[in-house]
Amino acid sequence: MNSEKYRKMPSKRTLCCSVKTGTLVIAALDIIRAVTFLIGGSLGLVYGRDSVHGLESVFVTVECSFAIGGGILSLALTALLVSAVTENKPRRCLPWLIFNYIEAVSLFIMLIGSIISGAPLLMLSFGIFIGVQLYFISVVHQFKDGASADSAV
Repeated sequence: MNSEKYRKMPSKRTLCCSVKTGTLVIAALDIIRAVTFLIGGSLGLVYGRDSVHGLESVFVTVECSFAIGGGILSLALTALLVSAVTENKPRRCLPWLIFNYIEAVSLFIMLIGSIISGAPLLMLSFGIFIGVQLYFISVVHQFKDGASADSAV
């Protein structure tokens, strides 16, 4: 008998659902996060600069601008992720994956900074964020690899 024919194929499931559905759930959560950044950055620009003066006002403006820019970029990349899933075009996942790898590295750097400063609550929160981020990356990566393999066959 041909053992290749009976070899068990790897499961295309996440913890609770299929990889495709999991990727869409991650996209929905990413949209919520991006909208939160947009709202928070906008409110910070409108109300945050009134309470500080001088150089602190510049820092608030820069911080809020980064939040707004990150929210816009995240929305655009999440739109690509949704189109990758709905149109079964796995290569469209790559910009989202690259952005989230960079984000995971920056979270890791912040974790190291919180360890150095001795802030246990920050250590815990950055550790949780990194874990969730890496899980999301692995699910989207599974979708990309699975969809690529399916389209190659």
